[in-house]
Amino acid sequence: MATIDDRFSDWARTYEEDALSRLLGRLGQQALTSLQLIPSDRFIDVGCGSGATVRPAAEIAGTAVGVDACRAMIERARELAPPDSRARFVTADVHDLPFESGTFTAVACTLASRHFTDLDSAVDQMARVTAADGRLCLVDLLVDPAPRSRLRRCQPYAHALEAMRTSGLRPARETVHLTPFGPYFVCLATKA
Repeated sequence: MATIDDRFSDWARTYEEDALSRLLGRLGQQALTSLQLIPSDRFIDVGCGSGATVRPAAEIAGTAVGVDACRAMIERARELAPPDSRARFVTADVHDLPFESGTFTAVACTLASRHFTDLDSAVDQMARVTAADGRLCLVDLLVDPAPRSRLRRCQPYAHALEAMRTSGLRPARETVHLTPFGPYFVCLATKA
């Protein structure tokens, strides 16, 4: 049976060339809109895939980093980034982010949380790398559009909110939107 990494490695070759990945990429724009980046921000996208959210963030923020566990997705992100971009891409596991505590002022995680083996640990790591007064925006589907054989179940929204609170984040704004695949949530949280 193919692993999630195998599936994403196969998809990486054509990611952002098909309608589905372009539609999913637009959800990353929701995170950027919620985070309201400024030039002094240090931005990270956890589960960045092909970097569709990191590239526009690099045009605004002083630092823009994308992290993904799938090496093929990181390679694709590097291919798609303009040569003069400030975007940087790192292969790493969300459960063990290779950054100092408080490194980033703006953290995004779009459509990735349902793939994490331990949501609490992943949110702990994202909270750890978030600076004091920093913001974290979590965007994901409320229901899984794919058969269980293809993707893990979506993490319950209430579980994600509780993990944020337990990790020292304070949810500031929560909204629900619709896509052709069903509803998704956007949760912006701050770190005191």
